[in-house]
Amino acid sequence: MQSLKSTEYDEMIKTLFSRVAMRRTDLSVIETLLEKWQSPQHSFPSIHVAGTNGKGSVSRKIAAALQSAGYRVGLYVSPHLVDYEERITINGKKIPKEKVMQYYARIDDSAPNFFECSTCFCFQYFKEQEVDIAVIEAGMGGKLDATNVITPILSIITSISFDHTEYLGDTLDKIAAQKAGIIKRNIPVVLGPRVKFKPIFDRAKEMDAQVTVVNEISPYYEVENNAVAREALELLNIAEEDIEIGLQARMPCRFERRGNFIYDVAHNPDGFTRLCEALPDQTFHFIIGISRRKDIKGCLQAIEHKIKHVHFVSSGREDAATVQELGAIFKSISNRPYSLESDIQTAIENVPNELSVICGSFYIMAEALHSKQGSPSASSSKAEISSSGSLPTESSRFC
Repeated sequence: MQSLKSTEYDEMIKTLFSRVAMRRTDLSVIETLLEKWQSPQHSFPSIHVAGTNGKGSVSRKIAAALQSAGYRVGLYVSPHLVDYEERITINGKKIPKEKVMQYYARIDDSAPNFFECSTCFCFQYFKEQEVDIAVIEAGMGGKLDATNVITPILSIITSISFDHTEYLGDTLDKIAAQKAGIIKRNIPVVLGPRVKFKPIFDRAKEMDAQVTVVNEISPYYEVENNAVAREALELLNIAEEDIEIGLQARMPCRFERRGNFIYDVAHNPDGFTRLCEALPDQTFHFIIGISRRKDIKGCLQAIEHKIKHVHFVSSGREDAATVQELGAIFKSISNRPYSLESDIQTAIENVPNELSVICGSFYIMAEALHSKQGSPSASSSKAEISSSGSLPTESSRFC
């Protein structure tokens, strides 16, 4: 294969991202696309993971345990943190850029959106590479999500809370009904401790799907994520030693400490609430950037009592809230100090030399990690922060 110029690839990725995510009323577009590719999604067994929060972490843990057990495991997650190729991996190794270019060249019309294209690439790559099993994270919702064309051996719904309400509905029951769409006939389903909603059980009964409910509730996502992943892996008859290895797997920027910063991709009110519960009983400098499609007011209200000073930033993406928008919303709910920063690097430089928090959009995390303080050369550790502010070496609080 000819060498790939980075500029050529970058331009292709921009074009791929420009495929606007249209509101779908059925799965016909992704189904038609996959039919043209000879339905690669049926070439391997799969596990389907949906949920408002925690689905990426649970997917990663399950994939790591299966890999430890000797399987060749495909993993599809979204969004990516730094590089697009992070979305599609096999045993932790990212899809080659050349493959992404090759696949995109096969998209011959404008109908499939960004996520539908990516989902197709994932299935095709896993087919070509002959994975033993794939762990597939749903992008949004479930019923109308592009990933919902698989017939998995196990379905998982990690949690249900408010997010993407313009697409999934403005009540938890409506959101639950969308998530329930991944439940297939006679396919067992594992439910997280915050998924006890009537539409979920109604759908499971209709589909004759065996239901296993995880009851371990914790203020920390990681505890619940571990419990959900463990239940799923035990149903798959994975050995205890491999389960333990899988449960150690962590997604980046889930309550992750690097130097004086805690990175957390909290991007909805429930995520911000959990972040606050995991922090010590004190106030902090926060660097926050959020998509305008999110419940910004709800997110800021959840964290307001923890704020010493908030530095608002914007990723510059089309759907990112401007710092002016963020500031105006915050001013309407709080009299705590805030500042509007020109960019992430400036915000980081303006934060005092003390433990601080960077949270919000995945794209904010990516920019922060590329900053001087967030670069790989900066000190990095994943450590629990106790209520006293001490830093043990291991964590049970990462999400």
